[in-house]
Amino acid sequence: MKKIFNISILFILLLYSTVCKAQTLTPLPYFCGFETEEDMDGWILKNVENSNTNKWVVGNATAFKGEKSLYISGDNGITAGYNNISTGVAAYKEFSLEADFSYIAFDWKGLGDRRYDKLYVCWVVSIFCIRMNEP
Repeated sequence: MKKIFNISILFILLLYSTVCKAQTLTPLPYFCGFETEEDMDGWILKNVENSNTNKWVVGNATAFKGEKSLYISGDNGITAGYNNISTGVAAYKEFSLEADFSYIAFDWKGLGDRRYDKLYVCWVVSIFCIRMNEP
């Protein structure tokens, strides 16, 4: 029997404030290179509780520009990669959007299995609450 492994990664940019955890809203335009502690202000990394496997980390195992980045790691940030177990994790930040705002751009590197691994990027309304490992 063939085993199917799946890692679903949810990268969410939230609008306004959330019922789950209130944050300071970030105005646009916005840039983050994950190089400094200030870059991490307002970012929420939701990893599976009590697990060291397949979680979001900020480190220097991989980077596009600079020395650091936000990435999935199966070994606490030593390498950028994951273990073949089904996991759902999220990284998100809340922004204050103007009515005429229309696009998002970001750099990313995806080296997973295109049949099973997912990256979702989306704008969601403020009442959206992220729960891990739920359909």
